[in-house]
Amino acid sequence: MVPAWMEVKKMESHNLANLFPMMQEHEFVRLKQDIKENGILEDIELYENKILDGRNRHKACLDLGVTPRFKEFEGNHQDALNYVISKNLHRRQLNESQRGLVASRFANLPRGGYEYAKSELPIGTSLEKASKMFNVSVRTIARIREIEKKRPLEIERISRGEVSVGRIYGELKREEAETPEWQRFLDVWNFKENTGDGLSNLPPEILKNLFYYYTKENDLIFDPFAGSGLTYKVAKEMGRKCITSDINPREDFIIKWNVDEGLKNFPDEKLKNVKMIFLDPPYWNMVNYGGDGWSNTSLSEFYEKFERLVSNLDNILCDNGVISLIMMPMKIKGNYFDLGFECYKIIQKYYQIEQRISVPLMRNWSIDKRLNKSKEMGEILTSSLRDLIIFKKIKR
Repeated sequence: MVPAWMEVKKMESHNLANLFPMMQEHEFVRLKQDIKENGILEDIELYENKILDGRNRHKACLDLGVTPRFKEFEGNHQDALNYVISKNLHRRQLNESQRGLVASRFANLPRGGYEYAKSELPIGTSLEKASKMFNVSVRTIARIREIEKKRPLEIERISRGEVSVGRIYGELKREEAETPEWQRFLDVWNFKENTGDGLSNLPPEILKNLFYYYTKENDLIFDPFAGSGLTYKVAKEMGRKCITSDINPREDFIIKWNVDEGLKNFPDEKLKNVKMIFLDPPYWNMVNYGGDGWSNTSLSEFYEKFERLVSNLDNILCDNGVISLIMMPMKIKGNYFDLGFECYKIIQKYYQIEQRISVPLMRNWSIDKRLNKSKEMGEILTSSLRDLIIFKKIKR
């Protein structure tokens, strides 16, 4: 029975048919012309109420307003799979890259199933068997899988026959050879280990990415909560200028200064036209540094001090300069405090948000200890993820 026209328009392709790419544009144009002149000569085969063979004919018929003919495929899942492979391998002029893509998908077919899944290792047909079946090398399949992980948008171009696996893989390797180990391209900056000086819980790789994307050589960076001086060290390594201060300096290059005194009388007169201000303040009462610092205040006082500082940064920040804030939430006696979110709302009063980046804490003895405690209590571990939020000063 021929489905009603509206049902014809809604018909989906079977996952087995989707193992193979659709026709290239020039092939599809010829198919449409043939159907226009001679009508549809071959039935579209359905399996499980979806198109098993004839996706391109179906699309051409819809474009031309022609009602296609259908027939049901007779057989089980394995029969349907064998049929799709036989029809497409013999009828289609697939290039090596396209065959490699199909082989990769075929090797991911679960045993007894018929929906290919993107798994790291095949759980059905082996890579070796798939490579022989589709006449491609195991190396080509392996390269396709690497491209799927690192440059997934290119897979569709390979499927359409626009580019080869060799070309994309070559570009990928050249890009990797030119890319520093620390550089990240996504909005999650995760690192396996802290390669810093051991004095800071902040991996220097975070600062390297931050300075790489938002500053250039000889730009001035200011860190008013310098701590161990990591910001200064990374900035100098990357050819940036840097001024740092702290209420309790640990290095000679860190200026002793309490930010509560404001910046108008800051000891270094070079603190102007700053390109980036990096804020990693003491988290309220997470660590008590003693004295009159921010870590020895109430929560409301912490927010007041923070806003007072932010409201004065405009005087030293250059047009299109950026403020970067790194902070994570806290949970104290069962109460959850999202410090980063609250500080974000404060900065947003004065500056425009540019980017938000997630920076997971690295696994260490401290994290493991808190993780084990969370497991015992049946709770989600808090403070395992930091927010790095970048704001921009818009030129007035």
